[in-house]
Amino acid sequence: MKKLILSVIALIGLVQFESKAQTKSERFDYKLEIASDAIQLKAGSAAQVDLNLVRGGRYKNREATLGLSSGLPAGLTVNYEPAVNVMEKSLITISSTKETKPGVYYVGIKATILNTIKSTLLKVEVKDGLAETAVTSVNE
Repeated sequence: MKKLILSVIALIGLVQFESKAQTKSERFDYKLEIASDAIQLKAGSAAQVDLNLVRGGRYKNREATLGLSSGLPAGLTVNYEPAVNVMEKSLITISSTKETKPGVYYVGIKATILNTIKSTLLKVEVKDGLAETAVTSVNE
């Protein structure tokens, strides 16, 4: 009889442990993963990086909308392909004009699913777009 009672108690404990583990994974919502946490580009050019959405629980089959969680310096633009109805992946394109000042900028990449907002930072280094040395011919 004692063995039966101990077996039942052990079984109940195992069921509760599995139930807690399942509840924990269901509570995971989603996160953003960028293929590279830093990119470099010359003023007047563009660079691309992949964005992946890792989802859990009730967020698995919901569409995301992408945007910015920070402002951008003059001359820098960010585009997503796609920007709305994102299920798994999006391609981020960072573009700069020739007038963009060289420097390091942190761009906040944001996703919204079911009114839950997540964001991550992407380090963008803009380098001078001018050639380092100019060669001219004197024998024309």
